[in-house]
Amino acid sequence: MSASVVSIPYSQARPLILAGRLTAPLVAGAYTWDGSYFDASPGVELRSSFLYIVASLTFAADLDPADYSAAIDPTYAASPIPSFRVLQRGGASVLADAVPAPAYFSDLGICYPFAPKVDGNRIQFSAQGRLLQTPALIGKPSVSLAVSCVVYEVSDANWIRKFMARTPAPALPQGAKRAEGTRETIIMDAPFRSEVFG
Repeated sequence: MSASVVSIPYSQARPLILAGRLTAPLVAGAYTWDGSYFDASPGVELRSSFLYIVASLTFAADLDPADYSAAIDPTYAASPIPSFRVLQRGGASVLADAVPAPAYFSDLGICYPFAPKVDGNRIQFSAQGRLLQTPALIGKPSVSLAVSCVVYEVSDANWIRKFMARTPAPALPQGAKRAEGTRETIIMDAPFRSEVFG
């Protein structure tokens, strides 16, 4: 038997392209992001009757990629490697963990479902980390991080009901693969867990 991958009903799944710009001013020789929340743009209101699936993430800054990597402050206790979170307004995480960003990436493919508990909530981003003012950054009064994600808004009530009725199987260890079987799997790329439903 072979495993099957759960497919998103694209005919009833509106793609939302959400972005956020997180700017830190230069203070005492460093640019620091403290985890403050910023609303994603556009400000799409989430609906509790829909299921949302984060499909990809992109991260960059207004710096040359090599200058960004060279400026990371590994001694910053709160986050030695800059990271960002995707949240719902009020602080409820959309992704299970913060996304580490030691370098830029574009269209990191993932598949992470979430269901809002209330209508009217919105996606937010937060970032945590510190960049030092290296020689390449002298004269730069601030640094902006740019985060974006593609989220599918699934409105097919029958598909959502079937999807939510599934019982999650035990999580796989990082990097492990499940033997062939009849379970349906939503696959997510590292550093995210795979969610397996049977």
